[in-house]
Amino acid sequence: MVATWLLVLLGGFLLFELAEHVVLPLVLAWKMRKRRSVSGAEGMVGKVVQVKAWRGGEGQVMVDGELWTAVCTAELEPGDRAVVERVAGLVLELNRPPGEGRAGRAS
Repeated sequence: MVATWLLVLLGGFLLFELAEHVVLPLVLAWKMRKRRSVSGAEGMVGKVVQVKAWRGGEGQVMVDGELWTAVCTAELEPGDRAVVERVAGLVLELNRPPGEGRAGRAS
């Protein structure tokens, strides 16, 4: 006959494994489902970028160490800061940061 302590130990081990591999991942996935995306196009919206080159209504900006093509209705110059409003394919649509007028330069 199997010892009672061995059955209790085996049952505890099985419960722990069930909680670790099924219950815990489900709880974490449930909590994370409403978080804002930090990757992809959704993660770019709202980021502050620095203008590297600008001519007319388009140019290149630096975002997280990457150079992106961008468009903006406001006049920008190299060194200015702007905020990503929308991502259309591989082009960022920008706006000036709130509270910054013409002199939106990064320090």
